[in-house]
Amino acid sequence: MPDLRDVSVYHLVFKLVAALVEHNDEILVQTVLTNEGMTFSVRVHADDLQRLVGEQGRNADAIRTLIDSAGNKVKRRYSLVIEHEHALPSELAVEVVSQ
Repeated sequence: MPDLRDVSVYHLVFKLVAALVEHNDEILVQTVLTNEGMTFSVRVHADDLQRLVGEQGRNADAIRTLIDSAGNKVKRRYSLVIEHEHALPSELAVEVVSQ
């Protein structure tokens, strides 16, 4: 049975991503359990990747800050990975890699 703390943060990640993107039906949040917490791997429609990452990675950093704060409260470590296709425009690839 999954830890209820992790389930709550999963829902938080999903809701934050859904608030930023236009194609809500194409959000995929996968989880990888670690010794100290969980890693959330997010994949969205290609048109929404820029919205999710934000200018200079600000949206992604904000989500990471929120889940890190939630993790501190429940004494768990959470991380966020934004997955993307290999065929990205060069300016978007730089933003995603530079996080």
